[in-house]
Amino acid sequence: MTAQLPGGRPRPARSHVGAGLILAAVVLVSVNLRPGASSVGPVLAELTDDLGMSQAAAGVLTALPGLCFGAVGALAVTLARRFGLSAVVAGGVAAVAVGLGARAFTGSAWVFLLASTVALGGMAVGNVLVPAWIKRHSGDGGVRLMTFYSTGLTLGGALGAALAAPVGGTTGAGWRAGLGVWGVLAVAALVPWALLAAGERHTLRLGRTAPRPSVGRISSSPTAVALTALFGIQSMNA
Repeated sequence: MTAQLPGGRPRPARSHVGAGLILAAVVLVSVNLRPGASSVGPVLAELTDDLGMSQAAAGVLTALPGLCFGAVGALAVTLARRFGLSAVVAGGVAAVAVGLGARAFTGSAWVFLLASTVALGGMAVGNVLVPAWIKRHSGDGGVRLMTFYSTGLTLGGALGAALAAPVGGTTGAGWRAGLGVWGVLAVAALVPWALLAAGERHTLRLGRTAPRPSVGRISSSPTAVALTALFGIQSMNA
């Protein structure tokens, strides 16, 4: 059974993972949850010309982040309850890596849109589940790790937009390099999350079940209200 803290609160599930691995996982995933969306704008004209993408398809591409974040994000909690938090986040990171890598090499506008959907869907999973994962694996309620996480989100989004054109120009590969480089970073993020997912499966095999979240009024939680304001402001930024 899961150990309990005084007052009935579940003890953070930290025994099978190290603090360094947790920090690396949070930092790497946070940096990867925005560039796949923010890096497209600076090279949009170049990639639409290269792929022969119609204006209608380009419009779909620019609408995909909001659509995927909403639609796929709504399914994330159900997936986590079925397969485990760490495993689903790892799967989301893998989708980001595959999607970003695939769209950097395709010559088809529709394959580019499909690969973008896969990558953005993976980001949506991370958007929803990583904050919950942080709270479960933190002894301070997630304050320290959420600071790293929110900073990484902002940094990743800014770097995605700022570096897309310069990276493409420097390498001579154009928009493909400017977008594809983030797929490499996503592979790096997949390593710690795969280790965390393996540790979570091992814990479940030993008979220790993860604590189910308590149900209550979200408005009564200062943390929930603060996170809602934080992500709302970030969404306005985007």
